[in-house]
Amino acid sequence: MYVDLAATGPVGENTLSGGLLQSGLLDGWSKATVALLIDGLDEARLRVTGEAFESFLLDVARLSNDRPLPTVLFGRTGAIEYAWLVLAEKLAPPVLEISYYDEQASLSFAKARVRHTSAAPAHLPVQFQAVELLLSQLRQQTENDGDSFAGYAPVLLAVADRVVKERNASALLSAIQRGQQSVTLQSVVNAILDREQTKLESLPLEDSGLLKRLYLPSEQLVSCNSDSRKNYPAWAA
Repeated sequence: MYVDLAATGPVGENTLSGGLLQSGLLDGWSKATVALLIDGLDEARLRVTGEAFESFLLDVARLSNDRPLPTVLFGRTGAIEYAWLVLAEKLAPPVLEISYYDEQASLSFAKARVRHTSAAPAHLPVQFQAVELLLSQLRQQTENDGDSFAGYAPVLLAVADRVVKERNASALLSAIQRGQQSVTLQSVVNAILDREQTKLESLPLEDSGLLKRLYLPSEQLVSCNSDSRKNYPAWAA
């Protein structure tokens, strides 16, 4: 069973147990024929208090203990570390990291995204060529960073989505071949920052207009710069 917490309501003490009952999967869960994949820990944490989030995690721990099938939780580093600290009181959960993709895996990932989102299957071969060229250019521009930029999943999504949005795939490919970059480092970064802001859309704010003013790209950049300064040695401050 796959649960995307970004698309559900706020989590709490009986989220998992109640969800299994309402979905009709409680019997399968009891018989250990149902495994569970929980995605969106970051978004779930944004919408509730720390106490409610911890109650949700303890509910997961209680129901997942001593089962032959795994319960897998997905999230970014901060959310996973938080979850591990809570779950470690009841279980001994391992933490697995999805690292940056190498060149071949990056191509496969980006092409899979294009294949899944493209509205023009007949244009897939041309779109794939465009993805290959764009990723090759990005790798050349960021070669000193290894896979940490060109192999970063949000970067690959930004490139794939840019290709899919282009109505004339052949024109896009020709432009890339002529050296007219349609995807630059700046445009990729902007796409990632915009994507991060959309994660707030599910927050139940009384003033919905705040969603357009919170966590803007400029605010994210200030936060990133502030965090990076904290890592400098004292003598460099």
